[in-house]
Formats: sequence, structure tokens, C-alpha cells
Amino acid sequence: MKITSWTSGNGCNYFEWADDVICEHAKEVICEQIEKIEALSYELAKSKKREKAVSMKAEKYKKNLNVLSVCLAVSWVIIGFYIVMIVAIVLSSYRGWDCT
Repeated sequence: MKITSWTSGNGCNYFEWADDVICEHAKEVICEQIEKIEALSYELAKSKKREKAVSMKAEKYKKNLNVLSVCLAVSWVIIGFYIVMIVAIVLSSYRGWDCT
């Protein structure tokens, strides 16, 4: 395992580190990249959390859609029965009339 001294968490006051010489610009670039990676990791975690919430909402809406589809089908069946009953009542009332 190689430990470098240019990161903020690896400083040591006891040992002298034997790292390769890195110019100041390289240290700055590396630190900036680490900060960007941490920021992107945070954004990724937030995005995954939002994705999970949206996925749960989508499942909820899908279940509601299924329930509403069943209710719609049942309502059309009931309307169909009412139409059949009305037609039967009208036809039976015509049989009682004498048109001669």
C-alpha cells in the first residue's frame, strides 16, 4: 500500500515521507480532482435517492391505474346491464299494447 503525503488526511508528524517530487500545480490539480469526485459522488447519491422516490411513485400510480381500469370496466358492465333492462322493459310494454 502506498500512502502519499499530499492529501489532507495523510499528514504525519513522526515519519519523513519519501514521495516522488510533485510540483505545486500537480498537487493543486490532484486536490481539485478529489474535490470534484467528492462533489460528483454526493450528486450521484442524491440522484439515486430521487430516482428511488420517483420509482416508488411510479409503482403507486401504476397500482392506482390498475384499480381505475377495473372500476371503469365494472361501470361499463353495469351500464350495459341497464341498457339491456331498459330495452327489455320497452319491448315488454309494446307486447301489451294492441295495435289492431
